[in-house]
Amino acid sequence: MTTSAQSLSKRLKPENFCREDGDAHETAKKFLEKHKVAQIRKVFGVLKEIHRELRGSNKSDKIPAEVKNRLLLVVPQLAYAYGRDLIPKEFYAEMKGYLSDDSLVTVEDFEVLVEYLTAVLAYQKMQEVEEKKKGQSQ
Repeated sequence: MTTSAQSLSKRLKPENFCREDGDAHETAKKFLEKHKVAQIRKVFGVLKEIHRELRGSNKSDKIPAEVKNRLLLVVPQLAYAYGRDLIPKEFYAEMKGYLSDDSLVTVEDFEVLVEYLTAVLAYQKMQEVEEKKKGQSQ
């Protein structure tokens, strides 16, 4: 993923991250290698709460300043998780870029972030089940 100064809805496209060989699945595979799903679920919970609050907003609306501040507060949570080796450096860097002011401008940008993390969690769960099945069959 590039982290150029471009909004998320322009950078993250469902056709690129939703496929089984897409970006979300690749992120899930890397994340699952050494880390537990609980850390990403904590961040996802915060984002889903904000997502519910923004329900009914137009996709083209700018994200309100108070919501932006709450989103920026997720970055230190991620830094803490990275510092404790609960998430990989790459995931921390990717999320930090996605949560930047340049990336999250409109409600649509935020919705794309939630969709992306939903896909990452789905593929992460699939990966977890496949690993469990492998272990049982050996």
